[in-house]
Amino acid sequence: MRYLFFLLFTTVALAQTSGSVTYNFNYNMDLDGLKSKESKDFATNILSAANQLEFQLTFNEVAMASS
Repeated sequence: MRYLFFLLFTTVALAQTSGSVTYNFNYNMDLDGLKSKESKDFATNILSAANQLEFQLTFNEVAMASS
Protein backbone atom coordinates (compact mmCIF):
# COMPACT_ATOMS: atom_id res chain seq x y z
CA MET A 1 0.00 0.00 0.00
CA ARG A 2 2.85 2.40 0.80
CA TYR A 3 4.40 1.67 -2.56
CA LEU A 4 1.19 2.57 -4.39
CA PHE A 5 0.84 5.82 -2.43
CA PHE A 6 4.48 6.73 -3.13
CA LEU A 7 4.09 5.98 -6.83
CA LEU A 8 0.94 8.09 -7.14
CA PHE A 9 2.41 10.96 -5.11
CA THR A 10 5.63 11.16 -7.13
CA THR A 11 3.76 10.91 -10.42
CA VAL A 12 1.48 13.80 -9.51
CA ALA A 13 4.26 15.86 -7.90
CA LEU A 14 6.61 15.55 -10.88
CA ALA A 15 4.06 16.05 -13.65
CA GLN A 16 4.25 19.44 -15.29
CA THR A 17 0.99 20.66 -16.68
CA SER A 18 2.20 24.04 -17.87
CA GLY A 19 5.43 25.83 -18.57
CA SER A 20 7.54 27.70 -21.01
CA VAL A 21 10.64 26.80 -23.01
CA THR A 22 12.84 29.45 -24.61
CA TYR A 23 15.25 28.49 -27.35
CA ASN A 24 17.22 30.19 -30.08
CA PHE A 25 18.69 29.53 -33.48
CA ASN A 26 22.44 29.09 -33.75
CA TYR A 27 23.95 28.17 -37.09
CA ASN A 28 27.54 28.39 -38.19
CA MET A 29 28.39 28.17 -41.86
CA ASP A 30 31.72 28.00 -43.62
CA LEU A 31 31.71 30.97 -45.97
CA ASP A 32 35.06 30.17 -47.59
CA GLY A 33 33.28 28.49 -50.51
CA LEU A 34 31.61 31.74 -51.53
CA LYS A 35 33.61 33.53 -54.17
CA SER A 36 32.22 37.05 -54.33
CA LYS A 37 32.41 39.59 -51.53
CA GLU A 38 28.74 40.42 -52.04
CA SER A 39 27.77 36.78 -51.45
CA LYS A 40 29.89 36.59 -48.31
CA ASP A 41 28.44 39.85 -46.99
CA PHE A 42 24.89 38.72 -47.74
CA ALA A 43 25.40 35.33 -46.06
CA THR A 44 27.06 36.99 -43.05
CA ASN A 45 24.11 39.38 -42.63
CA ILE A 46 21.54 36.57 -42.95
CA LEU A 47 23.36 34.35 -40.45
CA SER A 48 23.78 37.24 -38.03
CA ALA A 49 20.07 38.04 -38.17
CA ALA A 50 19.08 34.37 -37.85
CA ASN A 51 21.35 33.82 -34.86
CA GLN A 52 19.58 36.65 -33.02
CA LEU A 53 16.17 34.97 -33.26
CA GLU A 54 14.64 33.70 -30.04
CA PHE A 55 11.58 31.49 -29.79
CA GLN A 56 9.33 30.70 -26.86
CA LEU A 57 7.12 27.65 -26.55
CA THR A 58 4.40 27.99 -23.92
CA PHE A 59 2.27 25.03 -22.98
CA ASN A 60 -0.52 24.37 -20.52
CA GLU A 61 -2.78 21.57 -19.43
CA VAL A 62 -5.40 20.56 -21.93
CA ALA A 63 -8.25 18.42 -20.70
CA MET A 64 -8.76 15.47 -23.00
CA ALA A 65 -12.30 14.22 -23.39
CA SER A 66 -12.79 10.49 -23.40
CA SER A 67 -15.37 9.00 -25.66
